[in-house]
Amino acid sequence: MITPIKPKSTLDCAIDAIRAYILDNRLQPGDVLPTETVLAQKLGISRNILREAMRHYRTLGIIDSKPKLGAAIARLVPDNPYAGYLPFFAAGGNSLRELFEIRSSLEAGAAPFLVRSVTPEGLALLRKIHRQMEVEDHEENFSALDRQFHTELLRMMRNRILDGLLPFIIDFFNELRKQKKLRLWKMTPYRETLSEHRAILDALEKRDAELLAEAIGKHNRIYFKLLNLNESFTGKENYDLTEKKPGPDENACRTESNLL
Repeated sequence: MITPIKPKSTLDCAIDAIRAYILDNRLQPGDVLPTETVLAQKLGISRNILREAMRHYRTLGIIDSKPKLGAAIARLVPDNPYAGYLPFFAAGGNSLRELFEIRSSLEAGAAPFLVRSVTPEGLALLRKIHRQMEVEDHEENFSALDRQFHTELLRMMRNRILDGLLPFIIDFFNELRKQKKLRLWKMTPYRETLSEHRAILDALEKRDAELLAEAIGKHNRIYFKLLNLNESFTGKENYDLTEKKPGPDENACRTESNLL
């Protein structure tokens, strides 16, 4: 079967031409593009068409404007590709489950790469966050530090694509969990969280991928139960996951906390 060739509009050709210009000249973030007049002449298009084509790359976040310099390359890999889709994704019935499936797969699957890419500086940063969690007595602050721990853990891979997904699978996951008023702190003790983080740190220091994957899997077990993803979870457990006003005992002691 022969597929008919669809004719391209002048705008589409201009978009392709700008992409080719960026690639052929090996432009990198921070590099400045020629002025509108010069670039339009180089590409053989009108300035109006050029502006439309440039708007395409501005929308993607690839091109931005610099004061007194003009258009410049902002980034070549998106730093948060799902940002514009979050409200629509949040409206989906299985959003939290889908997010966790991706996050759990990425964290456990990253173990072999993390033990190869971990540096003394990266490990020191994780230990610093862990020490801050040990003395934190505010629930929301503890949750924020836990989020930072997991973010920095995955950033150690130094993978640009993964870095772009972190706001989605970690930050947005936490926001979505709070919107749905799921109270994970009632299911996992505060000290247990710290113990599981220590196991992750120890496995990283030993550069033991199998031990690290096991530690991460154990740490994520709470979500398997919560989202009914574990085959051993029958759903009969009597967990209260809805928001309630804290009682006096909950305000008086620091024994449990939110997890991310």
